This record gives sequence, C-alpha cells and structure tokens, in this order.
Amino acid sequence: MNYDKLCKDVLELEPQIRFAGIYTQSGETKGVGMRENVESLLNPEETKMSLYYASLRWKTGKTLSHRMGKEKYSMAEYEKVKLISIPIEEKYLLLVSTETRVDHDKVIKEIFKLIETHSKEN
Repeated sequence: MNYDKLCKDVLELEPQIRFAGIYTQSGETKGVGMRENVESLLNPEETKMSLYYASLRWKTGKTLSHRMGKEKYSMAEYEKVKLISIPIEEKYLLLVSTETRVDHDKVIKEIFKLIETHSKEN
C-alpha cells in the first residue's frame, strides 16, 4: 500500500481535514500529509506525545479484543480539533485530525472506503 498516497487521498476527502499520518506502534512514520495553510496546534514534541498516547490506546484496546472484537476506530473531540485513529493492516495506525465542525461519521466511512481501495491496489 502506498501510505503517502493514502494520506493525500484522505486530505482530499474533506477541506476540514487538517492532517493525516500513518505510524507504526513504535512511532515510525509510514506516510504523512498536512493541509497547506493550516497551522499545527502542536509543536514537534507534543506531536510525538500525541502519537504515543494514540498508540497506547490502540495497544490497550488490543488486550480486550478477545472480548469486544477488533477496534475499528477511535475518535476524540477537543475544543479545537477532532482526532480520529484507525488501525490499518493490524500493524499501523492512521491518525487524522479535523476541524470540530466536520461530520466525523461521514469522514470515517469515506476513510474506510479509501483504505479498502488502496488495499486492493497492491
């Protein structure tokens, strides 16, 4: 799968999507895209911290998957941004940030379609 292309396609879904990045559990970047003319809310160190916490939530969820099933996604809404986390291929995590007024249900459904399309391309 071309992860940079997937991130680019996620950004094209909706003008209110600010950022899309794909990471390993250890924090290695596999693909990334940032909307032009959008100021990051976090500095690089805070971004690493945010990634760490998203990865930790993902790992924690895996420990209960035998009871609840696999995690499909998680979403958190803050005053300034919404953060969406979606596991990809059981080993990567797609992180997406959006403006708060976005219809996150619609965005998540569209992201799943993109992931499926990109998975079939390989």
